Amino acid sequence: NVLTKRVCLDWIQRVMALGGVGVVEFSADLVELLLKMEDCNAHRDTTQEAIRSISQELQSLLRSEAGKGESDYDKVLDAVLEGIKSDADEARLQSLLWLELLMEIVPEEGEEGLGIRMNKILPALLLRLHDSDQQVVKAVLDVIGRLCEGETHHLFKPVMKQIYLHLKSERVVLQERGGLIVRKLCVCLGARSVFMQLAAHIDEEESDLEFAVAFVDKLSMILLTVPEASGLRNELTG
Repeated sequence: NVLTKRVCLDWIQRVMALGGVGVVEFSADLVELLLKMEDCNAHRDTTQEAIRSISQELQSLLRSEAGKGESDYDKVLDAVLEGIKSDADEARLQSLLWLELLMEIVPEEGEEGLGIRMNKILPALLLRLHDSDQQVVKAVLDVIGRLCEGETHHLFKPVMKQIYLHLKSERVVLQERGGLIVRKLCVCLGARSVFMQLAAHIDEEESDLEFAVAFVDKLSMILLTVPEASGLRNELTG
C-alpha cells in the first residue's frame, strides 16, 4: 500500500532528523525495513525517491560513525544478505550497494571483521550469478572483485576456487554466463591473474574430462576474442 509506505517513510525521516547519530544504533532494523520496501516496490511507485534518500542519509551516518561501535554490523550484514535473495531486481541491486558500504567501513580482520564472515557472504553472492538481470550479475562480480583485489590478496585464491567450483557444479551458469563472469573478473582482478588461477584449478584438480574440455574451450574463446583479455593475448603472442 503506497499510502502506508509514505507514512512509514515520513516517520523514519522525522526520527532520523531528530535522532541524528543516535539512529545508527538502529541501523540494522532500518536497513532491513528499507530493503523490504524496495522488495515491495517492483513497480517503482512514488515512494522510491524517499527510500533512496533515506538510504543515502543512513549510509552517510554509518560512514561518519564507522569504528565507534554504535552499529551492530553483523545484523546489518544479515539484513543485506537477506535482501540479496529478494525477487525484486532493485532490492537485490540496493542490497549489493549496502554490502559495498560494509566492505568500506567494516575492518576486514578481527572478530568484528568481514573476513571471518566470508562463509556467509560468498555463497550469497555466488547464487546471484544465476540472476536473470545482468546488472545484478555485474554488480555481484564488482563486489567479488573488491573482496579480493589483486592476486596477492589472501582471499584471491579461495574466492577464485569457489567461483571455479560453482561453475563446475552449475553447468548452465558456465554455458550462459561463463563469458560474462570471466570477462568481468578480468576487469576487476586482471586477466593474467584470473586465467592463471583458473588454469591451475583445471590442471591440479580436474578429473571430469567433459567439464575440463568445456571450460578450456570457454576460456580459449574468451582469451582469443574479448578486449578484456587483450593485454594477456598480446603478452602471449608478442
